[in-house]
Amino acid sequence: KERTGIWWGISDPAMGDGLLGACGLNDIVVEHKRAELGYWLLPEHWGKGVARECVRAILSYAFGTLGIHRVGADVDIENSKSSILLESLGFQLEGIRRGCELKNGAFLDLKQYSLLSSDSVPRI
Repeated sequence: KERTGIWWGISDPAMGDGLLGACGLNDIVVEHKRAELGYWLLPEHWGKGVARECVRAILSYAFGTLGIHRVGADVDIENSKSSILLESLGFQLEGIRRGCELKNGAFLDLKQYSLLSSDSVPRI
C-alpha cells in the first residue's frame, strides 16, 4: 500500500506449485533512492545457485527499473554463506550492528552490507 517493498516467491516449475523461498526489497525510500535486500530459501535448495540468480535479478530491477542508488543487506553474523554470496556480487561490508535483532529470546549481531549503483563491480 505504501509502496515501500516488493517481494517475489521463488519457484521451479519442474517441482510443481511449491515455493523454494522468497526474495525482495524492503524499506524502499524513493526520496533517498535506497532499499534493503531480503531473501530466504528452504534448506534443501541451498548451494544450488538459486539465491545468486534471484539476488542478481533483484539488483537489476532495483538499479534499473526503480533507479535505486543504494541497496543494503543485513546478515546474521553466523550466516557465512550469505556473506560470501553478497561479497561475491560486490557488496561491501560496512560493519557489525551489535545486538540489533531479537531471535528466539537472544540478541543477534548482524553484518551490514551495501552495494551502490556507482560501484564498479559486475553485479549481473
